[in-house]
Amino acid sequence: MSWQATNWATQLRVGSPIDKLCLLMLRNRADQDGVCWPSQARLADEGEMSADTVQRSLKRLEADGFIRRSRSLKTRGRKGYVYQLMMPHVVGEKAHKAAYLKSLSKNKLRRPL
Repeated sequence: MSWQATNWATQLRVGSPIDKLCLLMLRNRADQDGVCWPSQARLADEGEMSADTVQRSLKRLEADGFIRRSRSLKTRGRKGYVYQLMMPHVVGEKAHKAAYLKSLSKNKLRRPL
């Protein structure tokens, strides 16, 4: 986990405590480039929530531009996801701001930083 990821995820307003928890759990596993690959089962177990709740939260975080997911081959042939935190120092300030403004327009409860 990098200090940039910690600072970024802590300051974001994502609109839901469940989404925030999922984002913080991803942040805990992210490398300096904001990349991690925990299983959804692990996130559900550590967050004390159902796998369905984790899946819905990850879909919202991706739709709102806070993360990007891509499929990867995991050990023993099982497929999983690789998660990219969409932090400004990784994706660029302009792309980050555009994604954040898009998320604001979808949910009026969210506030800018």
